[in-house]
Amino acid sequence: MPTYFKFLTIMAFNVFLEENVDVAIVEVGIGGEYDCTNIVRNTKTVGITSLGYDHTQILGNTLEEIAWQKAGIIKPQSHVFTVTQPPGCLEVIEKRAQEKNATFTVVPDFSTYSWTQFPRRNVETHVQRLNASLAIQLSHDWLQRHRLTRLPRKVNLIKEMPEEISMGIEGTKWPGRCQVIPFHRRRIFLDGAHTVESIEVCADWFADNTTKSNNPKCLIFNVTGSRDTKKLLRILLKKINFATIIFTPNIASNTYHSTDNTSVLTGTNEALERCRKNEKDLYDILVEKYTKNSLNGLNGIAKLNSQVLSSVSDAFTYLDKTFGQEKDIDILITGSLYLVGASLLALEHVDGKK
Repeated sequence: MPTYFKFLTIMAFNVFLEENVDVAIVEVGIGGEYDCTNIVRNTKTVGITSLGYDHTQILGNTLEEIAWQKAGIIKPQSHVFTVTQPPGCLEVIEKRAQEKNATFTVVPDFSTYSWTQFPRRNVETHVQRLNASLAIQLSHDWLQRHRLTRLPRKVNLIKEMPEEISMGIEGTKWPGRCQVIPFHRRRIFLDGAHTVESIEVCADWFADNTTKSNNPKCLIFNVTGSRDTKKLLRILLKKINFATIIFTPNIASNTYHSTDNTSVLTGTNEALERCRKNEKDLYDILVEKYTKNSLNGLNGIAKLNSQVLSSVSDAFTYLDKTFGQEKDIDILITGSLYLVGASLLALEHVDGKK
C-alpha cells in the first residue's frame, strides 16, 4: 500500500489541478530521483538546498551520492539553482544538469545584494539567509519566464532588491523552523532540525537567543527512523546547559491528536520504547563526559533531570509543576518535524482552553 506521504502528494496535485493554481512549489519527500513528487515532466525552475546526511539507507552514505539523488529533479532545459555546497557535490549536480542540457547556477551570497529596504525579520541566521537567496532567485526566474516572450539562455540573476522582495521575506511564515512563541511565562523555541547539520544550526540559534537569559533551559526532544540520537544530543549538550530534558513521542496529547501530526507508522508503545532508548543514549553520553573530565561525575549526572513522558502536553504539564507557572523558562523543541507539529497542536489546544 502507498505510504501516507504518497497519498498526500496525490491529493495535493489533484487540488492544484482543480484550483488551477498559477504556480506550485513542490518540496520532495526523500531525495529526488525516485521520490513520488518527481513526476512533473516539465519543471523549468529547479532549486537544490544545502545537502546533509539524512535517509542514508536510501540515498547513499556520502554527500556525493546524496547530491546525485537530489539532482534527480532536474528536467531538460530547466534552470537549476543551488547554494554553496561541498566541491564534490557541486560537481555532481553540475554534471547532472549538463546531462539534461540544463543551466546550472550557484546563487549569490546574501550579503552581496543591494537593498532598497533590508528585511527586518527571517534573515537572522546563516541558513535563513542562504535559503532566502535561493528563494529570491527561484522566484525571479519563474517571474521572468512569465513576463518575457523569449528568455535568454543565460540565467539573469537579480542583485538589486526592490522593496517587494524585502516585504516578501519579512512576511514569510514557516511554522516550526526557527520559530519562537511567547507562551505565558515561557519562551518556546521550535525547530524541526533532525540531521547533524541542521541540529548544529538549531543549537547555535537557541544559544544565541538565550545567552543573556538566566532562565532555566529545557529540551523537549525526539527522533524518528534510523537517525543517530547520540550524535544529535552531543551537539545540543555541547552548546547548551539544559536543566531538564524530556523525551516524548510525536503525540500532542493522549486525549486528542491529529494524524497529520503523528507518524502513523509507529505505534504508541513502540514510540515510547524509542524515547526510553533516547534517554539511555543521553546517560551514556553523560557517563562518558563526566567520567573522563570530573572526579564528581555522578554528581554532574545527577544535576540533569531527564524524563520520558507520553505526550507533548504531558511535557508542558511536567514543566509547569517542576518550575511553577510563574517562573520564566526557555524551552527548545527539536529533533523531529513531527514532534514540532505535535507541539504546535498542543499549544493551540492549551491556549484555547485558557
